Amino acid sequence: VKTSLAFDYDDLAISFVEALGGRSNCLSADACITRLRLEVKDTSLINRDEITRLGFDHVVEAGEHYVQILVGTHAQFIADAMNDILM
Repeated sequence: VKTSLAFDYDDLAISFVEALGGRSNCLSADACITRLRLEVKDTSLINRDEITRLGFDHVVEAGEHYVQILVGTHAQFIADAMNDILM
C-alpha cells in the first residue's frame, strides 16, 4: 500500500520512528529539501521493508549512525512531527 499525498504527518512520523527501531534507537530527525536525515544508534534495527511498505523505497545509510530517506517536499513536516515524538 503506497501513501497518498494527503497523509497525516503525525501518523507517518510514528510509523517512521517504529520502522527505525523505535524511540530508543532514534537520536534525531532533520530535513534537507526532499530527504529525511536521521541519526540512529543502530542502523541494523532499521526495518527497510516497513519503510518501503509506507511508500518510500529510497533509503541510504550515510554513515555508521546516519540514514537518509527520500520522501519528497514533505520532508520538513515529517521531520518536525518526528522530533515532537522524540522529545
